[in-house]
Amino acid sequence: MKIKNVSNLIVQCWNSAELTIRQEMESKHPDKNEEFITELFQDELRLKLEGVSASGAVERAFLLDLEGAFPNVLSSDLSRISNGLVALVNFHARSREGKTGGDFGLVLVRPDVTRARFGGSDLIIDKDYRRGLLCQAKILGRDAKWGDLTGSQKRVLTDRLGYLGIVLYQYLDNDRRRLSEFHWQLAADNSIEDVTRWLKTGQFPDLRGSAQILGSLAQDRIGTDDKKLIAEFIAPPTRPSLEIRVTWRDGDGPGPTVHTHVNTHVQQHVIVRH
Repeated sequence: MKIKNVSNLIVQCWNSAELTIRQEMESKHPDKNEEFITELFQDELRLKLEGVSASGAVERAFLLDLEGAFPNVLSSDLSRISNGLVALVNFHARSREGKTGGDFGLVLVRPDVTRARFGGSDLIIDKDYRRGLLCQAKILGRDAKWGDLTGSQKRVLTDRLGYLGIVLYQYLDNDRRRLSEFHWQLAADNSIEDVTRWLKTGQFPDLRGSAQILGSLAQDRIGTDDKKLIAEFIAPPTRPSLEIRVTWRDGDGPGPTVHTHVNTHVQQHVIVRH
């Protein structure tokens, strides 16, 4: 199912967190590197998502998405699924880069709800649907260069370009206090030679903002939902990863199958229109 409303909520929190850390960098943390920026950002994103979770905004947004996906089901039934949903952030500790080729993984974990194939009005809940993007972080140096990939990175990333994103950090002033908005370049449908050329020349063909990237990830338009690839290369235990998890506050939630009832009001409305 599509999660437009939940996606918009997460994007709002992401943008707010990004703005906050840019302000903090300017006032407190000049001239920091990629790793520091990433870790500072994830702390702020966690706080933003905790705030909207406590307000009930996450479960309300997911209920709207459920109502859009299943308009003929009673809202009271759908609320049994959305009740208690929150959004959490986990940032797994930094380790050796190893064989993934990236700096960190960005993973969105959330429930996916579908109609049972032969179950009539039953809905099936996958509580662990995942979408992941392998991220390579680069910062523009004082020499106005982005830096190259290492030889091992080039070899490893060649087979992972389909779910690779380059996140670009850049200071806007000589004192390196004013951090710009994050920019992203996806590597899908390109070669490792293309990526190397982008970094060398500073000419990126399709820069996108964080809102576009996160929204596309949430709507399954970029990255991968292959759990094996995510577990082995995007967010293995030995690699840092930023995980945004939409889950139930009590850690349990409804069962894997929820029986629902038809919304007769919707049915009658459709009949009248026809």
